[in-house]
Amino acid sequence: MAQIVSIHLDTEDPTTSPALEVDHVAARSWNGWAVPVTTAQALRDFIAAWAEMDPNGTWRPQGIREAWVNGHGDIVDTMPGDDDVAARPVLIYEDGESDPDVWEAARSRSGAVLADGEWSTLYVLDGWTWIEVVR
Repeated sequence: MAQIVSIHLDTEDPTTSPALEVDHVAARSWNGWAVPVTTAQALRDFIAAWAEMDPNGTWRPQGIREAWVNGHGDIVDTMPGDDDVAARPVLIYEDGESDPDVWEAARSRSGAVLADGEWSTLYVLDGWTWIEVVR
């Protein structure tokens, strides 16, 4: 029987905190922490669940946006032209209190997922203290 794993932030009792819906967990870790691979909408839902559970926190679902990094390293809101072969999609989260988190899109054949009839980019969410919880 396969174990059911959910992804949470490392908290005092992660089983009572919101779980992040993920496509998969990257094989690599970030400083020993799990690295979930998920969509912008799943992160938005996760942040909204935290905001509901912790209304005094700094959780801002509206602070999540998809953008692009162009070949010059600038973040732009529209997809660069075809001549900018170095352009890549990024996911940005701004909570309004600290520097924004910027995550790269997954660079593999599973770099997108079909959900509700639309393709969504998958992002590699390293840099946070994610843990896998076996249920």
